Amino acid sequence: MKPRYFNSVSEALVIARELQTKGFLFRGQSNAEWFVTSTAERLSNEGVAEAHDTVERLKQWARQIPQLKDFPLDSLIAIAQHYGIPTFFIDFTDDPEVAAFFACNSGGTPKPDQRAAIVYFDPIRFNEFWSNEGAKLLANTPGAEAPEIIRIDVQNLWRLQTQRGCFLWNPLAHIERLYKEFGRLTFSCRQDDPSLLPEERIYPRNESALEQLLKGFFMNEQIRRGNALIESAGFIIERVGNKGFDATSWWPNGIQPTADWAEALKWESLPNERAETTLVSPPLPLRWSETIRSIGDQILATLTTPFISNNRHAGLFFSETGAVDPIVDRLKACTRRLWNGMRILPYDAEEIREALEATIQAFLSARRTPDGAALQLSDLPSGKFRQRVQFTKNPEGSGDYSQGFVSNENLIGAHSSAFLQAALTYLGNSTPEAFTLLRLPARPWQRFSFAALRRLMVQELIPTQLVLRGEDPTTNALNRMIYFSPADLKIFGLA
Repeated sequence: MKPRYFNSVSEALVIARELQTKGFLFRGQSNAEWFVTSTAERLSNEGVAEAHDTVERLKQWARQIPQLKDFPLDSLIAIAQHYGIPTFFIDFTDDPEVAAFFACNSGGTPKPDQRAAIVYFDPIRFNEFWSNEGAKLLANTPGAEAPEIIRIDVQNLWRLQTQRGCFLWNPLAHIERLYKEFGRLTFSCRQDDPSLLPEERIYPRNESALEQLLKGFFMNEQIRRGNALIESAGFIIERVGNKGFDATSWWPNGIQPTADWAEALKWESLPNERAETTLVSPPLPLRWSETIRSIGDQILATLTTPFISNNRHAGLFFSETGAVDPIVDRLKACTRRLWNGMRILPYDAEEIREALEATIQAFLSARRTPDGAALQLSDLPSGKFRQRVQFTKNPEGSGDYSQGFVSNENLIGAHSSAFLQAALTYLGNSTPEAFTLLRLPARPWQRFSFAALRRLMVQELIPTQLVLRGEDPTTNALNRMIYFSPADLKIFGLA
């Protein structure tokens, strides 16, 4: 099918919207001359094998996550595709405006004469072709399968929902040699065209419960690549066995968890929230101010305990402050991540408010690099945050992790009486010291009562994680896990 030429994306969208009323599907490509191909088709055999291994690791990882262990395979492949892992899925959408966004924003800065395209096709005609003419074309090729349009409603994958996405599963090479009815609306590629959707509409800044969990997998992948690089240089990475994280390594009879750890099961459910009903809140008004402290005060004045109780079913949005300030963007990112991390868990509104106050206080106290990133937390007036701790949901101690700071007083107070009695007997001391206690390996349920760990999360671990690791508003935050649930922690110790 011959391409149709337009001066701008807005002109092309007029035709695309007409095609939308007829049920056509759309795809944006930043180069109008590119063929319709999957990311996997563009790889070498070695690259395909590596992509396959990545999807297999995603499947294995999901089986270990209580909230994801029952996800169907197609849903996991859709997740992989949406997060840039090469698959034989090709992204399409019901919405031509989404396709237009990707046509102008998926290939870096466009060249002055670059032409992009909205690719379109009729799914009814497509299915008819592969049931008739296409089937005849493939009849003489053993094992050949026809392409298929796949619609998957992945629970909690808001990016897929906001983009109204679907997929063309294409196991064939050079599909356009066989199916010649992909059309193209081509136009000058301009990223500043006012008709394009805002980025927030394509990539929501609010994260669903699933999208928060996925950070663990992508952090695992980053660690795996780093370890492979270290090992290729001839260095040996020592790994601690499971017993090395358990209190039985120094207290042979073990330490029984407190009875309230039975509550941990209530924290493992994954709420099924849809983008169209969750990402609907009006933006919170923030007035421009010369001081970040004033912005923090405005956030606290709005996110009161009654507000939290009445609005925790929805995402959190901020109005523009009137000036571009990266520090303000970091504070918004911190607040947004806290909101979406805590509101879906059994924390009450008072706990969310308390964690928010502590987060903003820690944010304002942090020493920063020249680009505004938090480098370290300076001592607050109370002299807290003395111990840097590290924790993970992985029982064997590998993979994704997070770090935060705790005060000596609150850390000691969170330990169970059974742990303290065993530790002091083992150490021969009468006065517990935070650093010494942390040097004794123990699972969180051996070390803390559940209620005390929950309290420590609210007061210190969530706020300091967010300031040190969760305030990045860019895509770099994808590789930084933040833990909000005390039930997730399987290892806890000195960083």
